[in-house]
Amino acid sequence: MNKVILLTGASGRIGKELFNKLEDFDCYGIYFKNKLKKNKKTIKLDLRNKKKLNNLILKIKPETVIHLAGMPNPTLNDRYPDKSKELNLGITKNLVRSLNNKTHFIFFSTDKVYDGEKNIYSERSKTLPVGFYGKYKLKCESIIRKKFKKHHIFRVALTHSNGLDPNFSIIDKSIFLLKHKSKIEIFYNIKRCFVSVEQLVNFIPKVLKNRKYGIYNIGSGLFSYSNRLKKICRLNKINFKKNLIEVKGYINPISLKLKINKLSKNFKIKFL
Repeated sequence: MNKVILLTGASGRIGKELFNKLEDFDCYGIYFKNKLKKNKKTIKLDLRNKKKLNNLILKIKPETVIHLAGMPNPTLNDRYPDKSKELNLGITKNLVRSLNNKTHFIFFSTDKVYDGEKNIYSERSKTLPVGFYGKYKLKCESIIRKKFKKHHIFRVALTHSNGLDPNFSIIDKSIFLLKHKSKIEIFYNIKRCFVSVEQLVNFIPKVLKNRKYGIYNIGSGLFSYSNRLKKICRLNKINFKKNLIEVKGYINPISLKLKINKLSKNFKIKFL
């Protein structure tokens, strides 16, 4: 019999695809604002409601929790720090407190826990978030590590899909505009690691069986924004030659590279 899994943020861009991917598991999906197709495994719940959350945990007794819920947009987090604290740190605290310490807890953090001052970051590198998004994600990491021996914390690089939702990321917005033959501007000098939603979702079932717990960086090699977009366009046969305008940006940090040796060794996977 499959272990009971609880997925938070099941109606988000990543959550929807992951929930579908786990349909053969005994997986329950929590959603709040966004709509999710109703069935006996989907649950509308505000994670700020401690009483209802505790009742749900007692009812379904999850052995694994995959925590995706939160306020994902870093720009909005910095614009509304109180909301960021409530929707990232606050709901994570509620969730952690409601669970047995033997729970396997899978948490999606961010590469923004690093400050970008070094050339390359391993999981042991000093963390110094420059924004509220990274700050509260790092605090979430701390409370998870203190309670759960069985934890996988993934410091995920900039995540994108194939332009299905233009509001999901700068890459998705650019792909969407290119598909509609609009001109776009994208940075050529700002470099990051990236993760595709599709590859990330396909990776998670491996995590459910993995006992090499701890913190992991997740990301591709280092790309400029423009080179990453060119790669995705080539894979999806999207013409960008006339519509792509490369510009110089000043986003801090200019370059942030993740060392992913630990992930490659323990999971035998490489993000492209």
